[in-house]
Amino acid sequence: MANPPKAYPPEWRQGFPAFARNYGDFMVSWASLQGGKFVAASILHEDPRYFISTNKNFFARVANAVRYAVIDRSDSGHPRLAVANLSGALAGGFVGNAYLPDPYANASRGFRRSAIGLTGFVTSNLADEFHPEIHKLARKFHLPF
Repeated sequence: MANPPKAYPPEWRQGFPAFARNYGDFMVSWASLQGGKFVAASILHEDPRYFISTNKNFFARVANAVRYAVIDRSDSGHPRLAVANLSGALAGGFVGNAYLPDPYANASRGFRRSAIGLTGFVTSNLADEFHPEIHKLARKFHLPF
């Protein structure tokens, strides 16, 4: 938001109205991503929760967090393709095509924004996976958590 793309028109780059447009874009993308995930998970009976790894190996835990972005569980507990995550990421990525300036409202940019949304699921899973360690480190440095 502090440094919008050069191809944006002036009303998307300068002043508070530009900040509000970019912030609104972020919020609409986020709401679409989470809404799409919720609707797809409800219809397809997916369990969207993240389950932390029982393994103590760092790399196995990271792999578990990445895996849960594309493979989650059904309501019965069986592994399956995370259609809810994928559809949420696509919804969040392509909603911008309705209002973004011309060079940023196309399928290529929509898929790029969708990939960023899917990466957000991985980041969230990593934070959940390593929450105890992060909390312990924050307490060590007297950070307010």
